[in-house]
Amino acid sequence: MTGEDLPHRVQIERTPEQRAEEETIHRRFRPGITLGELVALGEVSEEDAAAMRAQQEAGPAPWPARELAVALRAERLRLGLSDADLAAISGIDRAAIHKIETGLNRNPTVATLDRLATAMGLQLAWSLEPSGASNR
Repeated sequence: MTGEDLPHRVQIERTPEQRAEEETIHRRFRPGITLGELVALGEVSEEDAAAMRAQQEAGPAPWPARELAVALRAERLRLGLSDADLAAISGIDRAAIHKIETGLNRNPTVATLDRLATAMGLQLAWSLEPSGASNR
């Protein structure tokens, strides 16, 4: 391949305003940006930042499948499987497994949970228990 065969980079002329806007976008979406930096940039209000901090300190709220997600992760680790290993066995995407185990997906389908359990030699068991609150 000669130099003539290579694609040429096109230099796009930008105004100072366009360059400043691009720099703002790069700062805004860079990896590892902190909540304080987002507040300083005006992307997040102080009130929203305080609410986010309070939620972070309180920890994750309970979700219906939490105990099941914890049990699935514990079994995966007991078996010495990585999430990538379980993904290969179950056919469920590694990222989906991670989201279920960490609570980012608080409402996984029964079919997904069943596939994960089955891949590890488990069976889902269902039960109904009193909630402690009367619905009458």
